[in-house]
Amino acid sequence: MVSVLRLRVLVAVAGASILSTAPRPSLAAPPQLQLSGEIGPELDTNALRQPEVGGLPVVSSGLMRIVVGGSLALALGDHRLRLGYGGGAKIFMVEDARSADEIVHRADAFWGVAKGGFLWSLSGYYYDAFQRVSLRDLRTGIVQLGVSLFHSSRTQATLQLGYHGLEFKPLPEYNFNALRGQLRIARKLTSQDEDELRTWRVSLTYTASLRDYNGQAYGQREPCPTPDQTICNYPKDAARGDFDQLVRIAASYVGAAAASAWFGLEVNRSNSYGESFVRQVVGIKFTVRLFWEIFLTTKGALQLARFRDPFRLSQVSTQTLVDIDNENRSSLVIHLGRDIGDHWGISARYSVYLAETQRRADAPEATAGFLRHLLFIGARFRYNSAE
Repeated sequence: MVSVLRLRVLVAVAGASILSTAPRPSLAAPPQLQLSGEIGPELDTNALRQPEVGGLPVVSSGLMRIVVGGSLALALGDHRLRLGYGGGAKIFMVEDARSADEIVHRADAFWGVAKGGFLWSLSGYYYDAFQRVSLRDLRTGIVQLGVSLFHSSRTQATLQLGYHGLEFKPLPEYNFNALRGQLRIARKLTSQDEDELRTWRVSLTYTASLRDYNGQAYGQREPCPTPDQTICNYPKDAARGDFDQLVRIAASYVGAAAASAWFGLEVNRSNSYGESFVRQVVGIKFTVRLFWEIFLTTKGALQLARFRDPFRLSQVSTQTLVDIDNENRSSLVIHLGRDIGDHWGISARYSVYLAETQRRADAPEATAGFLRHLLFIGARFRYNSAE
């Protein structure tokens, strides 16, 4: 499986390719440096992320949150290079919640060049999470080669092929290596109305992944040996293998306000009983200016999943990496922010996460049982050398 050493080697190889391929002309534009940070206290009503059923206690706790990030973009003739890093930490105050103390790291790199009428790119991504007590710790890495099949001021079509590896530290059977491909088509439209410039963007993305797991595949005996058994699985003489497909349609608008909406459909087919599922997600996000230079940003997402087999309702392999909270559930986030000077600002944010709505193939009713509220108040910092 993907080890830290292997991912470091992949990053080193990608970095060496970038350095060896890049020419030595003078910079076409000044380097662009961006820095950001956020720090402040937060209240978490479900620090251990326990479901409301199962007999385990739900622990509320205050905590200190810090998140930092930065990126550096360079233009060297026809070459473009971007390096980024992000990290964060959460330290809980209640002793019963200290096992959820967490540190995360994220790094990414991108290199692009125009050759032979195409735009070529090489990119990499790395994410690693560390908890005091490992319950959800994972690390993942992606290395991929991309080519722009069509590129204009309004329309882009890009194809990417590469490798994706994941290591789920508490349960090695969920580790996987994967071949990954992605096709993305995007279109931009603009209009001018008096002094206001409006921009619309629409995109369609298809991602396919062939995953080879460390764990064993399981089958289901029918009928079960005894009448009181409804699930009687057995290990197969084969490793688990999945074919995961994701289609995402997105649209965005920037004018007097900013808004975006998206719909995603994920279909996962597995040779292991209980691991196949269909997931749908609908989301919306908008930002408007209120009064006293205060900006309101609201983001909501609703996830609906149906599992093909009535076996496992908690699918580790479907986790999506988003931020330090790493939640893959239906959610609502309301954020208020105000700038204080050129680089500093204050933020207040409320978030609620609900159990992903799950439906079993043998039962029409939905099962839920997770609820988590977050309340954050703090300071933020932003710097952009281009401004």
